[in-house]
Amino acid sequence: MLNKTILWKNLPNKVISEVQSHFITLNIKKGQYLYQEGQEPSGLFLVEKGMMGLVYYSEKGTEHLLRLFKSGQILGHRSLFSKEKYHASAIALENTVVNKLNKVVICDLIRKHSEIAFVVIESLAIELRRSEEKLISLTDAEVSQRVAEALYFIKEIYSEHTWTRKEIASLCGSTTATVIKTLANFEKQGVIEQKGRDILIKDKRKLLAHLNRQI
Repeated sequence: MLNKTILWKNLPNKVISEVQSHFITLNIKKGQYLYQEGQEPSGLFLVEKGMMGLVYYSEKGTEHLLRLFKSGQILGHRSLFSKEKYHASAIALENTVVNKLNKVVICDLIRKHSEIAFVVIESLAIELRRSEEKLISLTDAEVSQRVAEALYFIKEIYSEHTWTRKEIASLCGSTTATVIKTLANFEKQGVIEQKGRDILIKDKRKLLAHLNRQI
């Protein structure tokens, strides 16, 4: 699997084989947590199949979707290497297969193979860039991605709840006006259909296309 992912594919085959030999495969059902905010880091996780969402809950209980992780991406590494507790919770947005490298194992592998450290550093650098981008004005494509992420999240995890545009805006870190405008664009594209407050996903493939621009 690793030799097919962007960050890992340049590692020597012997290193890839050694890393994969230490994998502990976890099957996370839709709606279940991989880890939760406040817990001590136990290892590094690599998504093999499915989708994970990283969610932060404010002191007021407001939910914020920080980002999504798809096949080939790693998570849990920032807290692991900073020796901090998890700052957010990772929840499965669909039935997801995750490979875990225990804390001691990944640290030993990095000491043995410096190439692995560069993979982790590159991943952290990409995440830092994306965090910085969120601090400045987002382009239309980036706004579409954030709203698409939020729609995917709420439809997979909270399908019974009818979300207001204000709630969606809070979830994806945008404004109500921007969400309304983006939803209108999605409707024109045939991605969704709006019936009052209800939002129906008409073309999941098109919705995922907006997600795949950045994640």
